[in-house]
Amino acid sequence: MPIDRRRLRELSAEVDQLHHESMRTARQDLAEVHFGEVADELRPGRRRFLAQAAAGSALTLGATVLPVGRFLPEAWGAEEPSDADLAAFAAGLELAAVAAYNTAAGTGKLSGPASAVGTMFAGHHQDHADALNDILGEEAAVEKANPAVLKEFGPKLTGAANEKAILRVAYSIEEAAASTYLFALGVIRDPKQAGAVATILPVESQHATVLGSMLDMDPGEYLIDFVTTEHALDPADYPAR
Repeated sequence: MPIDRRRLRELSAEVDQLHHESMRTARQDLAEVHFGEVADELRPGRRRFLAQAAAGSALTLGATVLPVGRFLPEAWGAEEPSDADLAAFAAGLELAAVAAYNTAAGTGKLSGPASAVGTMFAGHHQDHADALNDILGEEAAVEKANPAVLKEFGPKLTGAANEKAILRVAYSIEEAAASTYLFALGVIRDPKQAGAVATILPVESQHATVLGSMLDMDPGEYLIDFVTTEHALDPADYPAR
């Protein structure tokens, strides 16, 4: 049975509270981040992680199966992506999520409750992008949504037949965002930035949980186990600029 309005309000309030609490922590952590060379003691673990990714593990995006080695652009594989690279990619992804929810609202196919949820989630993603841009600085700040992500999901939203179809696309975006943050945790150099990313990831996961509940999905499809790197977006396929 689809989620009722009272339960939807409760879930929405819970994720909004989680978001605001996490942003207080994230902004403090991000304010202390200084991009630079990776500490010597962090290099072995980081390189092992990247080597394992290139050894044949796979991730999926929709029906497409991609090797994890393609998760990073070719140049990143040679030079190792910096924390700034990862922050820029994440900021572009967050702005793409904002645009996606705006597109969904513009279809006129969302009910009042679904529209309210979408507006709230769009605000969360904008806050995440703003926080990431704070540490990138004015000159390096990402002002535009990731164009490849928009190209992937935009037509699916505008072509969706009804509210349920739109929510399924939104769920896919949130699942991809959470999975991408999980992957990023494995390659981030600065422990403080890792802490900040770790505070954002649960919010993206809760977004997916709310949408999964609205879609009357089996809890096993969206609780806990779904947050893996299998659905992480491949920056090689979605260039940030």
